Amino acid sequence: MISYNRWLIIVLVGIWVGCWAGAAVFTIFFPGAAIDAANSVLGFFDKRLAYTRLTFGLIEIALVLGGLAFLAAALATLRFRRGAVPLVSVGSGATEVTTAAIAERIKHDVEALDEVVMAEAEVTAQGDVVRVHLHLVTEFDTDLVAKTEEACRAVRERVENRVGVKLERLAVSIDPRHHPA
Repeated sequence: MISYNRWLIIVLVGIWVGCWAGAAVFTIFFPGAAIDAANSVLGFFDKRLAYTRLTFGLIEIALVLGGLAFLAAALATLRFRRGAVPLVSVGSGATEVTTAAIAERIKHDVEALDEVVMAEAEVTAQGDVVRVHLHLVTEFDTDLVAKTEEACRAVRERVENRVGVKLERLAVSIDPRHHPA
């Protein structure tokens, strides 16, 4: 979620860049009128070519700086920590949990199930939701359908209820080739 202050910065920088872009377009298409307007408003412009170049140069510098400011404000709103997802159930502030922490908790919960020898969870975050790919190694004579349902319940319980993150997709692959020794 983008805070109010960030939206305000983005809107103000956008207005500022828009004004300079409008001035640049006006100056490019109507250079005489632009110089006359600048001369009447500011009083120090002359109709000479040097001042016209100065005007264009100042407009270009302002556009570049404004564009950089807008880019900086836009980048401030993005989440660069692709390995993290914001928590849903936090009342105030912004809290994120890493995908590695979610995967470790899922692994612990699923390996605690009967007949599961090993579990590996791959968690990817996209926005405020996660996708989980769960790989299980079970004992050879395990009921795979029942174990899949039990593992899915455990993952959903962990991710949505105890961690507080939206689970978008859950994929499970089971390897029942583990033979008892």
